[in-house]
Amino acid sequence: MSQRAIYRYFSGVSTKQWIIHISLFIMTFLTTTMAGLNYSMDEKAELFSTTRILYALQYSIPLLVILLSHEMGHYLQAKKYGVQASLPYFIPMPLFLIGTMGAVIRMKSIPPDRKSMFDIAFWGPAMSFLLSVPVFIAGLMLSRVVPIPAGAD
Repeated sequence: MSQRAIYRYFSGVSTKQWIIHISLFIMTFLTTTMAGLNYSMDEKAELFSTTRILYALQYSIPLLVILLSHEMGHYLQAKKYGVQASLPYFIPMPLFLIGTMGAVIRMKSIPPDRKSMFDIAFWGPAMSFLLSVPVFIAGLMLSRVVPIPAGAD
């Protein structure tokens, strides 16, 4: 993608807006990593051991890449059709369930026709699906199958 095309997609975003969006992304990264620490398999290790942090990052990074690609699918299509839209607002969730409540973009104008509305709506899920499949396959390949302990019902 040329520098001119990148500028076209991100022009009009003020420094204040960049700070807000990047701050929310960083907070969401931290809360999803904390959720990953909560789910890490090595219960005997210290909370912030290298092993547990690596497990946590294996959770948070793919989750955020999929979430970012989903929202950027919507955003880039909105910009393609001249619809004014915000950058993604990531929503951190500090209660450590999954670490995030997702992300949203705000459309400030109406799509000009049904085709553009369809494309804007379609490309978010399409992008996240395209990235979810390899992450799913990698997750299956990296999973350990362990026997169920005797007496566990």
